[in-house]
Amino acid sequence: MVTQLLLMTKKADIWVDDAMYSRIFSERTTATHILFAYSLYDALTTRLLTLREKTRSADAPLTEAEAKELEFLSLKGAPYLLAEVIARALESILGKTIPNRFGLRFKGNVSLSDAAGLWGTVIDAVLPLSDQLLPAFNRGRVSREGKEAAISAFEGLFQALQNLQPDAFKEFAKKGVDRRDQGGLTSATKVWGCPCGTPAVRVRWH
Repeated sequence: MVTQLLLMTKKADIWVDDAMYSRIFSERTTATHILFAYSLYDALTTRLLTLREKTRSADAPLTEAEAKELEFLSLKGAPYLLAEVIARALESILGKTIPNRFGLRFKGNVSLSDAAGLWGTVIDAVLPLSDQLLPAFNRGRVSREGKEAAISAFEGLFQALQNLQPDAFKEFAKKGVDRRDQGGLTSATKVWGCPCGTPAVRVRWH
């Protein structure tokens, strides 16, 4: 899933970097997995927009916790960083090994909006720990130097909390996510193209 985040963070590079393109669009790539990965980013940006909108409301001002969330999510690259952190923690969240991350998808025929909503429990648990990721930022944006150390510290704390509450994501794992160990492309075809409009890859919808 971390690989699929490249689809969002380096969209322009994908079409000129053959190695990157092959990592993201391969025989294992399915539209349902792309939906799974992208809906997490969509949920994070929706949370950011909701918090920003709430700052304009005099009737329901931001709580201290919400103000802290807004401050973090407003940092350049923060939604991408948080999506990567959650992707790395998926085995802990699901409580199982994931031999094929390309097989991760949501059960059923869910829309983008519904898929994004399923991430709510995970985001609610992760955002209060965002202070651990602040060392990843330098001058308001993610720095390569501090990123890995910050993620490592975050993962340690997150795992410790998971050990205290092993069933915290039970419903998310049970109802929202299904792991498929088989890759491959099946049924109706959807064409994904480059920004210029040239068809680039065919991804089949499950």
